[in-house]
Amino acid sequence: MRHVRALSVVSVAPRLQSGGMTRTTCSAYRSSAVLAALLFILSASSAFAQGPQGAAICVDVDVRFTERHPADVFITSLQNETASIWERYGVRLAWPRATSSEGCAPPQASFVVLVNYEHAQTGSAWMNELGSTRVIPGVIDHAPICVNRETTERVLWTMTPVQLTRALNRTADVGRAVGRVLAHELGHVLLAEGDHQTHGLMRRSFPSEDLVRPQSETFTLSAGEVDRLRERFFSGVMPTYRAPLASLRCGERVIGD
Repeated sequence: MRHVRALSVVSVAPRLQSGGMTRTTCSAYRSSAVLAALLFILSASSAFAQGPQGAAICVDVDVRFTERHPADVFITSLQNETASIWERYGVRLAWPRATSSEGCAPPQASFVVLVNYEHAQTGSAWMNELGSTRVIPGVIDHAPICVNRETTERVLWTMTPVQLTRALNRTADVGRAVGRVLAHELGHVLLAEGDHQTHGLMRRSFPSEDLVRPQSETFTLSAGEVDRLRERFFSGVMPTYRAPLASLRCGERVIGD
């Protein structure tokens, strides 16, 4: 069974089951009261998920865009933020479509990511999703991830000028926010974990300020998650069989179809 995990902007996290597939959602809170309760400093783990010889986990992330010509600054910000979150745990992300990126030879996992910037119909569930993916029960080969840039921007624009100033002291960096959503979805697959944590990168909800603030100390893995990452990639826990390539609906498009 492949589990679909969706990061959403609704305050309630329903669980729906359909055809053996489980979908859960997590929230980007806008309430100032909830925001104050969630904005605390998390101590970043210093543990790395490297093997005995210090070999890092190398992952190919093939990012595609529905937008015809996304700005270079947006792409660079997205890639830098996602990579910086995972590199502290010994995971090196390679970007096959970037001319300046050195790929993995071979990758220990690979992803196909679609950053969707198409307008969703009013009332559709897609409007409330920041991102989604499938938890693959086997070799991570072209695992699909969908990231909704339009919804991410909509969340950021709900912030008050005071919140924006406190978070950035400048214009909101949409690339950074989308990169953090992508880092979360990568975590579901790399950790083979569909559930969410109370704190850190894999929590159920992201305050809007957290999505754009320059500091990333609230986007960390717990010690248990670091151990799980190490076990999966260096202790023979990762299954060796290859499941059929998974597909994933991303707005009106389908990844891997």
